[in-house]
Amino acid sequence: MSLTSLIGTPYSSVGGLFRDSFEPSSFLSIVRNKIRKYKCIGPYESNRRHAYLIGTAIDYRLRFYFGIPPFYSLVAFKGAVSPNIFSSFGLWGKEGDFKEGALMYFTALNSFLRTHDVPKRRLNVKYESELNRHCLTLAKLDLLFRCPDAIQAVWARGGSPEELEIYYRFYGIFGNSLMRGVSRLLQYWGKDIVNEMNELSYLFYVSQKSLITRCKSKMRKAFGKYRMDVDSNPAFSLSYMVGGADADIIINKTLIDFKTIYDNIGSKDLYQLLGYTLLDNRNEYKIKRVGIYFVRRGLLLKWKLKDFYKMLNPKYKFLGKFKERFYRSIRSRF
Repeated sequence: MSLTSLIGTPYSSVGGLFRDSFEPSSFLSIVRNKIRKYKCIGPYESNRRHAYLIGTAIDYRLRFYFGIPPFYSLVAFKGAVSPNIFSSFGLWGKEGDFKEGALMYFTALNSFLRTHDVPKRRLNVKYESELNRHCLTLAKLDLLFRCPDAIQAVWARGGSPEELEIYYRFYGIFGNSLMRGVSRLLQYWGKDIVNEMNELSYLFYVSQKSLITRCKSKMRKAFGKYRMDVDSNPAFSLSYMVGGADADIIINKTLIDFKTIYDNIGSKDLYQLLGYTLLDNRNEYKIKRVGIYFVRRGLLLKWKLKDFYKMLNPKYKFLGKFKERFYRSIRSRF
């Protein structure tokens, strides 16, 4: 169970701790009022059932504005080579072939990103569309890692084989020439969902251009490791204690969460940010600020960490006690 699930689950001791310790109603009211002042994009009517998928895919797309991470660090890559895939499709004995197909795909993706110099610039519609087809594919592979039983769930509820077509196309790359296999894979995505992705991506570039272009890419040393000032999809030292927790991005010590919601931000969205900062108990990322970027509005809200704590709970002086209770609560799960 992830941090988000623990916070949102009624019977979770971790979620109960947050709900009993904070009263963010006034904070939420302020945020919601700000959100409503900005025009909302979408969702397209035909894409409503793909809301979760678009949310994950746009996370990948926005992170590519800041750099090209090693493909083996992507959650999508971990999903693509997960042993659960081979058992779900009955592919035992063919793992090597399909892993090689996955490597071929991610090598092709890496080549595309570098050939078109994706970070820090706006792509034309042709290449933006192609990149967003890749991001939608990454979102599908990401799901396989975060929800290992996703494929079995489709079979269990009698779902259509068409729901799994993208995975058949992905693992079919090995049996085709690379170019033909990738082309067939990307053609899976329809025009409407790609257009919506394009619109959200361009909105981010226009509204956050200064953040994108001024962002530093220098290396810094922390705990014996060299890190970029942009940490894409970072996990934290205590993430394993909550079943996994990885944030969207940390830019120059600001932890930013991308949200595709319209205006119904809830307390759990704020608790999630707080939870990430607490899981970084070694201060490895030196987080000084937190923020939420509202993908459909082009709005980025940021707060200094101390101000964020105060707005969540006027009894700020007791945060130290909350930290102790939080750490005790997640350790009790073991």
